[in-house]
Amino acid sequence: LAHGAAAADAAALPTVASACRAERALLLADAGELAVADALAVDLLAADGVRTGALAPAHLVRGLVAYWQDRLGDARADLEDALALAGPAQLAVAVRAAATLALVCHAQDDRAAFERARRRVEDALQTTGTGGARHAVPADDPGAEQHVSLDVLGRIATSHCRTSVDVVAVLQRALVLAEDDEHAAHRMLERALDVAEPAGVRRPFVELEPLLHDLLLEHLRWGSTHEALVASLVAGDAPRRAQRGGWGNLELTEREHQVLVRLRSTMTTTEIAAVL
Repeated sequence: LAHGAAAADAAALPTVASACRAERALLLADAGELAVADALAVDLLAADGVRTGALAPAHLVRGLVAYWQDRLGDARADLEDALALAGPAQLAVAVRAAATLALVCHAQDDRAAFERARRRVEDALQTTGTGGARHAVPADDPGAEQHVSLDVLGRIATSHCRTSVDVVAVLQRALVLAEDDEHAAHRMLERALDVAEPAGVRRPFVELEPLLHDLLLEHLRWGSTHEALVASLVAGDAPRRAQRGGWGNLELTEREHQVLVRLRSTMTTTEIAAVL
């Protein structure tokens, strides 16, 4: 694809060159090179030129990276652009964009937008004859339609991205180990952080936070080279934590909670102040 882009430049075929670069960015993202892929997509989209379907994979890359970095507003904008630009020959791009957009809208609690995005995925699956990936609602509801499940949407959106798949797999392993081997669980959690932090990946931790919460808190005492990230993950989920009862009857402001969580780490008060 890199050679194709260069050859297209030499032949004065800008749309072909853009298509090669956009597809290359998507392959790099799936290979785990999120920063490189995102930079390539940014350069491509910043260049002057007509917005064509050739740019759809570049918008998908930006949307995927933003989603995994938990920048949901940015993700939504680029995923919507990817859907708008993807033509009939780019069904795979459209399906991934729609599935990821559905996850974003679900996280933002935007039910109407979630249903629209899910319908795009369902229509595409019907078109390609892959209806086996669907599941029916309970049989005792004869008037209900079939819908793609949230789990299937997640697999469509994330199964290609090596970094996210690796992080989720390691986190799930850490949760299993936490039942019997605390030290092994913390070593596994540290491994997930080693992969996630350089790429800015946060979304798997956010989605699994209700299950990971106690393990993340203990990880601050266990010792980590990613203390600031762990503290921000634990401190940044006040609404759901309040629903679980988290800190008992303590009525803390969100800011007080952010400080309290970091006091469990080895960070000094000066370092906590600097981070916040």
